[in-house]
Amino acid sequence: MIPYTQAKNVTLKEVSGGGTSLVYQSLIMKTLPSTLEYSVGDLLSFDGMEIYALYSDGTDIYMKDVSDIATPSVAEGTAITEDMSEISFTYTDGKTDSVSYTIEVIGLPQGYTKRNYIAENATTAFSLGICWNESYKVIIDIHLISATNNNGRTLLGAASSATVTATGSNTAYLRAHPNNWETLQIGGKDRDGSTIFYSNTFSTPTLNKRITLELDRINNKIRVNDTEVEPTANNLAIYTKVANQYVLIAPYINGSKNVRLYGALVYNINGELTHDFKPCLNPSGVVGLYDILGGNFVSNSSWNTSG
Repeated sequence: MIPYTQAKNVTLKEVSGGGTSLVYQSLIMKTLPSTLEYSVGDLLSFDGMEIYALYSDGTDIYMKDVSDIATPSVAEGTAITEDMSEISFTYTDGKTDSVSYTIEVIGLPQGYTKRNYIAENATTAFSLGICWNESYKVIIDIHLISATNNNGRTLLGAASSATVTATGSNTAYLRAHPNNWETLQIGGKDRDGSTIFYSNTFSTPTLNKRITLELDRINNKIRVNDTEVEPTANNLAIYTKVANQYVLIAPYINGSKNVRLYGALVYNINGELTHDFKPCLNPSGVVGLYDILGGNFVSNSSWNTSG
């Protein structure tokens, strides 16, 4: 078995077929298909895939393109089902080898169109339609591109209304620090109206680019791109008092913003994934998020663009 990493360091020649001096060695997948993520009902595509058989004459290694010859475990054009995960190809020339790759079935129903993100360039929060007492860990994949002022940098929040239009009605928030996009700031108001505010200058990855932001109330942690950035449990105390408040993404706090949302995950107090929100268009063309675990579509008219 000659791995491709070894083969590419010697002479590579295209061959149209194996001769008597060429002995088949192994099968490699040089290039994956261009589409690896599917919705239920999409058609399987091998576009962009390159599979090669490696042959040796005892001195050099030769490649033969067998992309159209190798036999797939699932035929191209087959409708994707929820139980699909791995596609393999077999090739025989004296012996049989196989290569495989993994696909992700994101579980959107037929009629829904997958999008990479949904976007907003205004002043309205995106509500997931659930409350913090159901949401003990929230992970959002987000890109805050710009904000009109410091207060517009909010990434995650909690409030009694799904549409937050002022700081006073926002019970809790987590935002890029007004003075430095590379720090986070957590604050807000308790239920009795008293201000609870904590500000830290802990280092985080730069926030004016796409990041994964995690607020973990189970373990009292905040993480950016899987890196823990806030070890102080007191800074999360405010989120223990907002059980009946909505989980809000990019809520408006006296400043509009340009933001892209690539998805959201929600876990319960036992650490079980309960909601998995995917960007999409519904059958009517409305931009929003579809929860593939809960089976619900949520939208906001201000979040009306996607890409």
